Amino acid sequence: MWLERRSHSLAEMAPESQRYRILEMQSAATFSSRLLSVCLLAAFAFTVLGSTEYLHLNVVWLYAAKHGSLILVAALALTQLFPPFFLNVRPSMDSLLLCLCGIPYLLQGQVGFLLAAQLVVTVIASIAFRKLWTGGTIFWLRWPLALIALLPAFVDWKWNAARFIYNDVWGRNRLLLGYFHPKEAGLAFLLVFMLFKLRSPKLLSRVDLIAIPALWLIQSRNALLFYLNFILISALFKTFTARSLAVILIVLYVLLPATFLILDQQAADIALSERLTQWSHAGELLSGQADFNIGAASGIAHVDNYYLEYFILNGAGGLVLLIAVLLLIAIRLGKQRTPQGTYRNAIYLSFLFYCFFDASMFSTGNFINFLALPIVFAGEHAGPIVKFRLLPVRFRLFPKGFLPWGSVNCQESEQRLRT
Repeated sequence: MWLERRSHSLAEMAPESQRYRILEMQSAATFSSRLLSVCLLAAFAFTVLGSTEYLHLNVVWLYAAKHGSLILVAALALTQLFPPFFLNVRPSMDSLLLCLCGIPYLLQGQVGFLLAAQLVVTVIASIAFRKLWTGGTIFWLRWPLALIALLPAFVDWKWNAARFIYNDVWGRNRLLLGYFHPKEAGLAFLLVFMLFKLRSPKLLSRVDLIAIPALWLIQSRNALLFYLNFILISALFKTFTARSLAVILIVLYVLLPATFLILDQQAADIALSERLTQWSHAGELLSGQADFNIGAASGIAHVDNYYLEYFILNGAGGLVLLIAVLLLIAIRLGKQRTPQGTYRNAIYLSFLFYCFFDASMFSTGNFINFLALPIVFAGEHAGPIVKFRLLPVRFRLFPKGFLPWGSVNCQESEQRLRT
């Protein structure tokens, strides 16, 4: 709505020759935001319904629908290489860097090709969803997303006699709310809680009084750690300089966990839900004693560590590429010391830490990707990628406005009118 009102005011101030162009951009911006909002709500609905205990095995098409809806978003974004530019989607430097991480996958045969395709789809869909963040539309969707996250509880109460609302199927009592696994419940509500959290200008807010106990009762450690890491890293960014912050993060997230692991490996394994045992078995893949099969019991799909999975598939060279890209993005984000930049850095670093215990950094089945990556890409909303000197020839090959990142937006129009 803010974008719509501003565009109308710009049109009133603009000369007659520019007025039609500004109204056209306003109409395209409104249409694209609504289209992307519908796609996001549909994909989230398919994801949570496909994660219910009652439906996830009985309704097979939900699994295809949740991935297919995100593939559709990526396909719509790709159409913006050619006119008409109804989404006005522009790639960012960070998105292109992440796409480079898919190149080593292409050397691994059919499975590697599928993983590379999933990476590219996730990145491109995140580029499209970035528009919801830059315009603030995503915060209007927090209540619909919250209601959708509660759908599994209603389904379980209505058709499954509320068996999976709260039980001890997974070893101890957990608040599952109709989801078949605590991870699925934790990630769905983490997305909702983070939207309410980011809406609040305060670091500690009333949202924490609901989010932290709820995630604790769900017993999804990854979701709870993500939320707590976001609060901690945000506080550190607001308090310390870049160099001091780097030292503190290394101590907290590298030295202390390594010390704990050395002192008591068994206790560390229990605290990590026996992930150390799983990771030790992954070494068989490195020696060629096991095959890589997605979904197989002996496959990498059960090694909850994206960095280890990437190393197993692509070797040390691939891992160096991945770490270099992630560090470069972290350095670029670290220069943003504004309040929005602080939260953006906290989201990104919490996401990197989360992926150390989950293998879905670029999975279309994990909605946390579509929380973290669009926020990271939104950091470059102020300027298109052509302002970087890495691609100076881009505008010489195509006429002005042909490529989506060459099209103007309302900010650029406003600047031209003022000058």
